[in-house]
Amino acid sequence: DTPDGYAFIVQDQGNTPPPPITGTAAVLNTTIQGTLDVAGEVDDYTFALAAPTRLVFDALTNDFNLTWSLSGPRGEEVSNLSFAAYDNAMADLVAGDYQLSIQSTGAVPTPYAFRLLDFASATAVTPGTPVSGTLTPANATNLHQFTAAAGDQVFFDTQTSSSGFVNWKLIDPHGRELFYQGWSDVDTLTLTTAGTYTLLVEGYISNT
Repeated sequence: DTPDGYAFIVQDQGNTPPPPITGTAAVLNTTIQGTLDVAGEVDDYTFALAAPTRLVFDALTNDFNLTWSLSGPRGEEVSNLSFAAYDNAMADLVAGDYQLSIQSTGAVPTPYAFRLLDFASATAVTPGTPVSGTLTPANATNLHQFTAAAGDQVFFDTQTSSSGFVNWKLIDPHGRELFYQGWSDVDTLTLTTAGTYTLLVEGYISNT
């Protein structure tokens, strides 16, 4: 075989700095509320991550016209996801500064509320020990975590649910979704990866 040669040049075409990250400081794991008062308004929020972080966007306003976008060191991470259609969307983010933008295609004024939940803030649970909690408000999401060894077998046994509609989902240490369903038992799963597993207990976005 005859080797193929090649040549190229990377040409410097100047520099266009990225736009600065501006907005109101957002605190993770707290409820953030605001109102879009005029058509076309965009409310920007900023936050910084010191290390790679897995976040979930917990929408608390049932409005399909409300959307959120997220940009950071890698560029655009999320683009115009609906509050109602994509409640509890996850994002695995690198360290750095981020800008989250809220806007609406509907009538104004439009109130909104949401939380950015850090998986690291999840409540630790011990397999075999009953767990209880409250979704406040009823369309919120609670995070629970447990550790497992590769090969552990676990059964997910629902106990009670007071009112409204609830889903739950299990995320493995690599960010894979192992189940996502309504509030009913999940048959025995064999966990193939050692590490931390996160359970999200989610109230329907339409719950009041």
